[in-house]
Formats: sequence, structure tokens, C-alpha cells
Amino acid sequence: MSTISINPPPSLHRWKHNYSILCSIPFPSKKILFAGTQDSKILCFDSTTYTLIKTIKLGYQQQQQQQQQQQEGESNLNDAYTDKLENTKSSVLCLAKSQDEHYLFAGGADSLVRIWNIDVEPLKTTSANNFNPGNIIIQEIAAIYSTIDIGDIFSLTYLDSTQTVIFGSQRASLLYVSDIFNSKICSHSYDKLPHVRYDKFFDSTGPDGKKPVSVSSPISRGISPCLANSNDTLYDGINNQSSVIIEVPSENIILYAHNGFIYSLCQYENNLEHNKKYICSGAGDGISKIWTFNKKTLKLEYIFQLPYHANTNAVKQDAFEIDGDTGEDDEDEDEDEDDDDIVYCQAVQFPFLYCGLNSGIVKIYDLNTRQLVSVLTCGTTDDVTGIVVYKDCVFVATKNSIFKFTGNSDRYKWDINGQLGNILSMSLFSCEQICKNCSRLRLVTGSNDGSLVLWNITDLVDKKLNEYQEYPHTLKCIDFNNDHLLQTLKELVGFQSVSSSSNINKYLIDSHRCATYLVDLLNQFGASSKLIPVLKGNKNPIVYGKFKANTTNSGKKKSILWYGHYDVIPAEDTTSWVTDPFKLTSENGFLKARGVSDNKGPLLAAIYAIADVYNNNQLQNDITFLIEGQEESGSRGFFEALNNNLGKEESFDWILFSNSYWLDQHIPCLNYGLRGVINSKITITSKESDRHSGVDGGVHKEPTTEIFQIISKLIESNDKVLIPEFYSTLKPISESELKNFKKILERTNIDHTIDDLIVKWTRPSLSITSMSVSGPGNVTVIPKSATVSVSIRIVPEQNLNDVKTKFITYLENNFKKLMSKNQLFIEILNEAEPWLGNPDNRAYQIIRKEVEDVWGTEPLLVREGGSIPMVRVLEQHFNAPAIQIPCGQSTDNAHLDNEQLRIVNFFNLRVIIHNVINRL
Repeated sequence: MSTISINPPPSLHRWKHNYSILCSIPFPSKKILFAGTQDSKILCFDSTTYTLIKTIKLGYQQQQQQQQQQQEGESNLNDAYTDKLENTKSSVLCLAKSQDEHYLFAGGADSLVRIWNIDVEPLKTTSANNFNPGNIIIQEIAAIYSTIDIGDIFSLTYLDSTQTVIFGSQRASLLYVSDIFNSKICSHSYDKLPHVRYDKFFDSTGPDGKKPVSVSSPISRGISPCLANSNDTLYDGINNQSSVIIEVPSENIILYAHNGFIYSLCQYENNLEHNKKYICSGAGDGISKIWTFNKKTLKLEYIFQLPYHANTNAVKQDAFEIDGDTGEDDEDEDEDEDDDDIVYCQAVQFPFLYCGLNSGIVKIYDLNTRQLVSVLTCGTTDDVTGIVVYKDCVFVATKNSIFKFTGNSDRYKWDINGQLGNILSMSLFSCEQICKNCSRLRLVTGSNDGSLVLWNITDLVDKKLNEYQEYPHTLKCIDFNNDHLLQTLKELVGFQSVSSSSNINKYLIDSHRCATYLVDLLNQFGASSKLIPVLKGNKNPIVYGKFKANTTNSGKKKSILWYGHYDVIPAEDTTSWVTDPFKLTSENGFLKARGVSDNKGPLLAAIYAIADVYNNNQLQNDITFLIEGQEESGSRGFFEALNNNLGKEESFDWILFSNSYWLDQHIPCLNYGLRGVINSKITITSKESDRHSGVDGGVHKEPTTEIFQIISKLIESNDKVLIPEFYSTLKPISESELKNFKKILERTNIDHTIDDLIVKWTRPSLSITSMSVSGPGNVTVIPKSATVSVSIRIVPEQNLNDVKTKFITYLENNFKKLMSKNQLFIEILNEAEPWLGNPDNRAYQIIRKEVEDVWGTEPLLVREGGSIPMVRVLEQHFNAPAIQIPCGQSTDNAHLDNEQLRIVNFFNLRVIIHNVINRL
């Protein structure tokens, strides 16, 4: 993938300090910005006037701070305190805050977590100026310490609901303290602080038996005197004016939580688990670990790690790397488990975890399926020092550059080399957090030359703000009217969930978002839903959702499976579309967008029909939805995922699906048969390079000539397939089916004969679908290799594996007869079993009558020449018959430009499902 260089966005302000800016955190609601420095300071800026308001000096007398702050102002940035106080300095390595921005937390090289109360004094003036440097009140209230040596504190986060501080250390320990505002855990025993307590090395006696010069004074060890010199009066809680210290309980120290420095901590809420809170820790061992905090036991509990390991055995997963133009699967199964990886920073936008690594790499994991779904590369060997995500724009900082990745994998870069020092930190805030009507975005970077820069990046994401599909789908109210159904379809088609494309990397993130959206929707409608990971193909997960019967009927409760898919085919040539393919357009009685007919429209009609019955407490049967994301690319990994996650413990009486169309525009249909398919790619290649026909023509056996020779053996001029025993198992069409075909022709105006229907629905075929050669394609160049694609359609009487084996053997035997030194390669791209239902069974009869009642005419019973890979697999796996209810018309243009679905077809399918679901 090429990099698009862009000019840096506008720099709103640049502050300059004498030492490195190591971290920053915005307080948007208070309109202030904090930055931690290498020289033991936290700088506080007004983000509206760009003024330095306060300087928090770790290790200095609080009174001295207050006196000097009134005199220093902005000049405080350039001050250099005397060498006498140098030993009190401790780099501020990380910052965190409470959600209400009432508390500031800092961790650093002194092994302490410090806590400040941040308040804003109301203005006494009616001036239009909303802010004044004198209005910020900062009070240090506590410091948290460990009884063991943990080294520097690199990462920090705060859980508001349990008042818990969690921090990660240089010594690979993860520590936490809960209920920090409880006076019972506070203390004044300052001799326990890491700077004061006895040290085996520094405090041991020398060779002469004497102790070194005393350094036991807290101020000389870096702790604020306001902490060390508090009076001994009884403390009544942290909110007292005096500061206290809090010891981390030994049972709350997780030793070797990682095998490396814990550089990063972040939080996220899982919207599919009632907003349950999780914590992500990233470290020098290249692993991100996911934890949850148990509110009952007040303990941090380990859940899983990424890369994911199940039962100590690594689940090796292939991943896509967004670098290059091939779009092919990266088959290196160990890519997700690189021993050299280091997780320096993390960001979460549910359901994705973005991990910034060394060598300019960002790995993106789906937190639901625990899979690596994509890899972003910055095209540099520099480490990732910062990562922030806003909607589907990802900003990545490296040493001298900032990269922007968008949802479709574009990579933009702006360089700061020569303008600023090396970037060490990055944060982002939106002015929406201050005013809902304001969409301004601000990026904050800190550098090793002391620069803190505030960038205006609104224009860089402004277009994406309008295009972004918001997640999660949160219903303001549960309403099942058709207007709500149309709105949901509009949101669903907005996800570009393409699974079959030469540039599949472009669509991976949106496909996983789409799956998560559906799970969230099903959950809100009352189903028990989850995502089932798929380990093959592009790894789009399967959506599983179950509505349980909530009323009884006179007969035995049935279990029904609805099968569908949320993936679509590409719509990359948008110039051929009259409307935007991924924005729902409703006009002239039709819905227009990619996937509206195949298969998002019919899928939503079924979901709303079942959810409506369920939420009226009228559902008499259990209904399970199984929605895959790779149907358009051969359903790779579907069966394995089904077998591993559901097995055969689930049983179904019927399998329903709607994934086809009427024969014309007027008469509804029920489908009871599909042909199967074997798609293959055949390549003959030479050990020689491309050659010139004038120099080498006739000297060597040529791949192009040979591939024509063997392909010509597959089929005769009368379209008879020559694969041995290809037709041996076929049966003549029955009289009843022949009669039905004649009836179809009588009732429709389709341009077909009886023979046409027999051939396309009930007879196998072989088609050469594409051809390609290596080299430039010049008329005088003999290609090194030649490739053809072959699509074989098979019918229910044939055995797929038998046809496939004989096809491969037949090609190999014909190639051997050529006595060639070239090589033959045969690759099976995908395959699907044929399917033949029973239109006379009870379910077909019930649905047939309902279709007739809704449409006012008897539906046609039809077969089709196309294939749906999983229909027969599901029938065999669950030993249940399948029934297909086509939704759209023959003019829907599924798989073509300008796909559409007539609105009345959409709504009527919902009515049909609603009315039959309790009668099956």
C-alpha cells in the first residue's frame, strides 16, 4: 500500500518546555490540558487561551509552589531549578483521570501514584471570558505506594464505579487499590514509602562499618513534604485538606502479570455484555491481556490474552496485513505470535483493540471473537509511540511522523522531522465533550524537545464523520413498525461488509462491525446472542442469536433455524451505480443499495418478524438465527466453526432461509432445489522465464498451448462434459416435476423453453470462466505460466467428492500424456453441495398457503441453477429439512450494479414469516 503524504494540519498552539513531554491528558469539560514532564512536573494549560495556568512540581513544598505560581505564569516553562533540588525530580510517565474530571492521577519513576483534586472556582465576574488562569484549584490529596520494589510506573487507569486505581510497572507487576476514598485504608506511616524505607544497597554499611550520610528525609527521596509533614491528627478521609498515603495490599499485587514492562493500560465496555467493564494491559512481551474487576470480591481477574491462547494451546490464526495490493490471505500462521513484538500503546473502539507495536506496526483485534483481524503498517522501522482512534480514523505516532488510517485502509502521513523532536506521547479530545453542537477535534503531541503541540484535525476526519456508521446500535425505544425496520436497514447496508474482493483488507473492519451490530440488535430485541469466531478466509464471525418460546401451544414446541448472511459482493465501480451503493435510497417503491436484496433485506425482515412475535409474548417455538459473513466467498471455515461451537447438541425441526428471487416481477415463488458447485483454478507453469516468440518459439513446450490442450479435453462441441462417469448417476426428470415446469412456463413470461429449465435446474454443467497469462501481454511474449478458471455445477444425484476427484485425476492424466517438463497445479477455490428439498412436506404446504394469502396468487415451485454452500451442510448437520422463501423479483440485480428490492416484497416477507412461525 502506498503512502499519501499530506501537509500537517493547522497547529493551534505550541508550548515549549526545557525537558521532554512524556504524557498528556485533556480535561475537556474543564477546558484544561495536563502534560507530564521528564523534570518532575505536571503542566496545566488553559486549552482555550493556551495559557499555562499551574505547574505541579513533584517533590517541592506546596507552599513554595503557590507563592511562585503567582509570579511565574508562562515563564515557568523555562525555569531551571537549582541543582540542590535535582535529586527530588521524578519523571511523570503516565496520567489518568476520573470520568467526571474531578481527579487527576499520575505515575512515574518514583514508584508512586499521586492523586490530585481538580476543581474550578466559579467566576465572580460576568465577563464573556469563560476562563481565567486563577480559577483552577489543584490539591494533592494522596499517594499510593507498594511495599515491594516495582520500579517505574509506566501505565495507569482509574475505575470510577469502584474507585479503583490500577497501574503497571517496570518490574512486570500489575497493582491495584480499590475504594481509595475510604479513610480506613489511608495512613501517615511515611517510613514505608519506597523513598524512605531501608534499602539493602544504598542503606547498607560500607567497608568501614559506617552507614552513608542519611538520606532518610522524605523530601530528599522525592516525596512531597505536604505528604511527609502532615500533622498527626486523626485523619477523617481523603477529602480532608491534608494528604495521605495508601498502601497497595500485598494480595493486590500481581507479580509477573506480563513478561516485560507493562507500558499500557486502557479500558473498554462490552456493549454486548450489558456494558461490562474490561481492562487491557499491554507489555514488552508483545501480549495484551484482558482483565475484569469483580465488584463483589474487589479483585482483578484475568480473562484472556491477545494473541489468543485457548487452554494453553495457541490458536494460530492467519491475518491480513494492510500493506501491498494483492489482497490475498497471509498464510503465515505464526504472524500473530511474533516473539519480537512489544506493545507500547493501546486504544479501544469497541469491538476493536488497536495495539501499537515496535517497527511501525499496529495490530487490530476483535475483542468479541479474540481474533487478529488486520495489521496496519506505517512503512517505517520506528516504534509506535502513540495511538488514538476517533470513529474509524486511526492516528498513529512514530518517531518523526504521524499516520492516519481510515476504514478503507488508506494511509496518510505528515512528517514533523525538523520541526519538532521525537514524538513520545499523543492524546485526542473532541470539543463535543464540551458542546454537543461542536465537532472540532484536537490532537495533542508531546516530544523529547519539550514541545507540546495542539493540532486541529477536524478537516482530516470531517468527511469520515459524515460517512461513519455509528456503533453500537442503541434503540431509543423498541418499536417494530416498518419505519423502524427501514431505518435499521439503512444502518445495516451502511456497513461495507464485502467478503469477496481482490482488496479484501479494505472491508475487514466494517465486516466485523456489521457482525457486532447484528448481535447488539438481536440482544436488544430479546434474543440470547453471541459471535462465533471463524478461523479461515477473512475470518468474518458468525452471528448466533436465539429467541426462546415465551408462550405455550397445544402441540409440541418446535425448534427452527433461520440461516442468512450479512456479507455482500463488492460495488467498487461506483460510476456504474445511479445511487451510492452503501447508502440506502428509497424511491419509486424500491429500496436501492448493495445487499438490500442479497441478503440484508430478507434477513432483517425475518429478525423483525420474529422479534415482534417474541416481544408480544406470543412466540410458541424456539427460533435460532445463524448469520454468516463469508457466504459470498464460499463460506470458508463455516462448518468448522459450527462444529466447534455448536456441535450437534442443538437440534432443529426446520431450516428456513431467503436467499433467491422470483422468476419474473409478478408471481411469488418457493424454491426447493439448488445446484452444487466446484470452482477451481488450473495453472501450468514453466521453470523458464517469459520468452520471446521470435527467439524461443517452437523450442520449448509452452504453458499456454498446453493449458488449451488439456482444457479442450474437458468438454465437446455439443457441451457434453468428458469427465469420466460425469453423467452416470443422473436420473430422468419425473413426470410430476415436468408437469410443474410446464405450469411455470404457462404462468410466466420468461424467455425459456422446457429444455432450458431442465438443463439449468436439473442437469450438471462445466464452464470456463476466466483465463490469464503471466508477462506483459505483448503479442510476441511467450508466457511463463497460464491459468484458467473452471466452474462445475452439479446436481443432487451426483456426489461432490466423487466428481471432484475424477475431475482432478482426468486433468492430471491428460497432462501426463503431453510428456511435458512444465508443472500442473490444480486448486479448488470453493465448493458447495447441491440441495433438493421436498415441496410436499408440511412446512412447504403451510408457507405455500400463507404466500398465496398474502400475495393473492398461488406461488410457483421452482428450482435454481445457482448454489448456496451451507444449505445442504446445515441439513446434514442438524438432520432437518430446509425451505427457501424467495423475497425479491427477477429485476433485483443482486450481484450486479444498482441492486434493488421492491418495498412491498420486503414488507410482505416479514408478514409471511410473522404469520407462519408459530404454525410450523
